[in-house]
Amino acid sequence: MQLNELVIEGCSFSIRQLINLLYFTPNLHTNNKIKKLILYWKCSLSYIRLTIDLFPRLKYLKIEMNREDIEQIIRFLLSKNHKKIRSLCYLCVSNVSKLCLKQTKLLIKSEKLLKNYSIKYINYDLWFW
Repeated sequence: MQLNELVIEGCSFSIRQLINLLYFTPNLHTNNKIKKLILYWKCSLSYIRLTIDLFPRLKYLKIEMNREDIEQIIRFLLSKNHKKIRSLCYLCVSNVSKLCLKQTKLLIKSEKLLKNYSIKYINYDLWFW
């Protein structure tokens, strides 16, 4: 059995619950290479950091976050210094206002976080690729 995608729904899912779930997943360190992760609740920066540590092969990440955390989480995820997230190709930040698009573009440009990228705002979701 190979686990490639993990979708977690619910109003909250603690870090402890996530680790317990992974603990009971057979051969996670050898066979399971989660590449797609969707989290349907608001994540903090510390939760995102742990997620990146637990799933270094992520190519697709869809998350929600509190408005006040958006800038620091985007900065973290798009930073060139993170070797663990180099495989990340698609990022979706869900349930954000259109203002977030302008702020994120400004952040990317001012801090030179990305060179070649696309960003779209579709149905309250902010997509990066």
